Amino acid sequence: MTHQGFAVPAFILMGLLLAAAIGIFVWLRKKVAGKAEPADNSVAAAAPAAAAMRDFARAEIRLPALITDSRGNEFSGESRNISGTGIFIACEQRFVPGEFCDIKILSASDGPIEFRGRVTWSNQHLPREKVSESGAGFGFVSLSAQTRNRLERLLRENLDTEDMP
Repeated sequence: MTHQGFAVPAFILMGLLLAAAIGIFVWLRKKVAGKAEPADNSVAAAAPAAAAMRDFARAEIRLPALITDSRGNEFSGESRNISGTGIFIACEQRFVPGEFCDIKILSASDGPIEFRGRVTWSNQHLPREKVSESGAGFGFVSLSAQTRNRLERLLRENLDTEDMP
């Protein structure tokens, strides 16, 4: 076998190994992301009426909230609005987009509403003069059927009929 004849199979073998490594990397990334981001269980995904609300309605709801970050630190805030897919909470604490937090909305009517949320955006990094109210937006993650129903009811109770689609 000549040197040139050996180079072609080695090159092909290296290409196959690289393709396999990339395939494994993509597979592992999807597997890890699947564990970090559970399936969409948002209020909007739970019911057709809520799905319509996601596109049009955002209820202005001011309720005390407790946020527990991924390190176990607890912070207080106040909800400002809730939609079919998430909630904006006014607070001074900085949250990193993508971070998962446990959230408890202290609803006076029938007890706290607890759920997991993922930080979708945060304005705490902006200069104060560009922010009307410091806070973060959280997308709903892994909602139980009971929590979905309670959030949907809270939305309906706080939407004006003109806000309804």
